[in-house]
Amino acid sequence: MKKGQVLIVVPVYNEADRIADTIKGLKEIELIDEILIVNDGSTDKTGEVIEELDVSIITITKKQRQRFCNEKSDRRKGI
Repeated sequence: MKKGQVLIVVPVYNEADRIADTIKGLKEIELIDEILIVNDGSTDKTGEVIEELDVSIITITKKQRQRFCNEKSDRRKGI
């Protein structure tokens, strides 16, 4: 990422019903250069939905989740 660019980190867990609309809204903001979704081991179809979107993705596995177990640490992992 170049200096002056804006990266948005979006931590998600079981957000299959909402994430597409959220990302669509973020993409309408011209200041945002990149969107990074941190999927915290969702058990619904969140992973499938975000794979269809034009975004960067980090998926936290069950083993990793034991070490990183909240939104704040998910954001740190994304950065």
